[in-house]
Amino acid sequence: QCSRAATPKNHPQHTHHPRRAHTPSAAMPVDDSRMPGFYKLTVAERRERVAAAAGLDESDVAALAAEGELATAVADRMVENCIGTYSLPVGVATNFKIDGAQYVVPFAVEEASVVAAASNAAKRCLARGGFVSEMDAPVMIGQVEIRGCPHPHEA
Repeated sequence: QCSRAATPKNHPQHTHHPRRAHTPSAAMPVDDSRMPGFYKLTVAERRERVAAAAGLDESDVAALAAEGELATAVADRMVENCIGTYSLPVGVATNFKIDGAQYVVPFAVEEASVVAAASNAAKRCLARGGFVSEMDAPVMIGQVEIRGCPHPHEA
C-alpha cells in the first residue's frame, strides 16, 4: 500500500537494512531510487549506475554482464531499463521506497511494459512516502491422523 508519509524510524514496522552488496536476484537497497533519464543510458551504463548505487561487487556486475542464451542487445529491446540477462532480460524498476529505505528492484521478465509499469506505480507511491509493509504473526496448525494403532493414547 502507498503511505501518506514516510514511515518514521520509531514506527513498529520500520525495518532498515544497511546497504550491502546483494546478489542480482534480490532487491537492492540504494540511497535514492530516483534515476531520471535511466532509460536513456546504454545497458552497460545502467549496470554501472546500479552497481554504484547499490554497492554491488565485481562478481555481481560480472554476473549481470554475462550473456547466456539471450544477447543483451536483444534483451534491451524486450524490457525497459535492462541491466543484463538471466536467460530472460533483467530490467530494474526504479522509484521504490519500502519501509523508509530506497530500492531498485530487478525483474527477470520477457513481457514488455512490466518494469515500466512497476516503476511508474512506485513513482506515484513515492510521492506519498512510498510503501509500508506489515505482516501478521505466523500461524501454523498441524494435524496428524494415526490409523490402525491398537493403543492410540500410547502412540
